[in-house]
Amino acid sequence: MREYTVTENDAGRRADRFVAGAAPDLAAPSIQKAFRKKDVKRNGRPCRAADRLTRGDTVRLYGFGGAPEPGRMTEVPPLAPGQTVYEDGELIVLHKPAGVPSQTGGGEAGIEDMARATLRRRGEWGPENGFIPSLCHRLDRNTEGLLLFAKTAPALRALTEKIRAADITGKIIIMVQTIEWELAENDAKDAHADGYLQKPLFPSQLLECIERHTGGVRTETGASFNADNDNNEDFYGFRILVAEDIEINREIVLSVLSPTRLAIDFAENGLQAVRIFDENPDGYDMIFMDVQMPEMDGLAATKKIRGMEHAHASDIPIIAMTANVFREDIESCVNAGMNDHIGKPLDFGEMVVKLKTYLRRG
Repeated sequence: MREYTVTENDAGRRADRFVAGAAPDLAAPSIQKAFRKKDVKRNGRPCRAADRLTRGDTVRLYGFGGAPEPGRMTEVPPLAPGQTVYEDGELIVLHKPAGVPSQTGGGEAGIEDMARATLRRRGEWGPENGFIPSLCHRLDRNTEGLLLFAKTAPALRALTEKIRAADITGKIIIMVQTIEWELAENDAKDAHADGYLQKPLFPSQLLECIERHTGGVRTETGASFNADNDNNEDFYGFRILVAEDIEINREIVLSVLSPTRLAIDFAENGLQAVRIFDENPDGYDMIFMDVQMPEMDGLAATKKIRGMEHAHASDIPIIAMTANVFREDIESCVNAGMNDHIGKPLDFGEMVVKLKTYLRRG
């Protein structure tokens, strides 16, 4: 017998979907059979698959022990490098390659459970926590595209409601191209595309594209998936490292960002940036890294940081600052491990947008 308690995050979910998320090792037909045989009890009484759960409900599943069913995976692999296009506290935008299922089935890992496995390995989620992070929609196995994966119940409700209300519809086609846009423009127009994204893809580009075509999505917690707004920002409590070799640029950054109450440390070259981060890896929430610097450039410095054994080294946001924005230059930034980029000369409005995108409280 397995027992689960419904939390606030799971209130309102269908019973069958709750059980499927809480017990990913069980096949869908087995779960449906359990409902038909009345082996699923809600507060001691038989539960139907379509029943909506409420906070505090106790759900018991009889006839299954703790071991996975024959043919089910004992361990789901995490997301592969490059599959996470964007992530914040509520949402992950996932890249699904053709040939990979959206959801686990037949012993083959789906993108949804890979995302859950990633959160579990990072210590951010487990079935015992209640709410089951889930996809907001699906793509068929042979379709390549982007999937929205909600990490919180408010995000899941907000996005699924938008999708069901046709506020986010299939009429918007975003083409992801690895070649120059000019060469693909005619094909895109013939396909009636409303917009495009050019690989390599940065989170800020994706957010801007989603906002432009959907008007943004706001969750019940008040968080917006639109990275840009006109509010005066207060980043008190956050600390960033800025690697910039030009003294006047460092002074301007400090002056312009001082009203935000953001704590800022500076490095004058890549070698110094690596040393400063290595001495206090948990002390920084974000790094702005100039690409062209003496002694060690920003690309090499980023690779050094990503290769460190500190847990934070692999996930701290690193933003490239570069005057070169050609596709090859951006690919070099991505390959080095950078999360995003801004152009030089610096646009401080854009810099604040990056700060709002990557500095998340809680």
